[in-house]
Amino acid sequence: MSTVLTNVYALWTAGRPNDEPFFVTAVVHYPEETISYKPGFWQIIKCAWMQYVSVLVIFVWVLQTVKSYVFQNQLVTSIKYMPWKKDY
Repeated sequence: MSTVLTNVYALWTAGRPNDEPFFVTAVVHYPEETISYKPGFWQIIKCAWMQYVSVLVIFVWVLQTVKSYVFQNQLVTSIKYMPWKKDY
């Protein structure tokens, strides 16, 4: 790939005094370039685990809240069973 700079419109003006700076104004037109990139497995995992954990935390909190509400208000019949205790 290369770039070619050509002078299409030349405008020369009178010289400048020695105490003023020299200015150059240029507009460079270049074609748009498409760059394709395929990330590797570990790069995808590096970004995906943060998204997974953030969504997981929200769902665990919501489900824990719903479960606590359902069992505390006895909306579902439940029996406390402890297999290590023998009822004779």
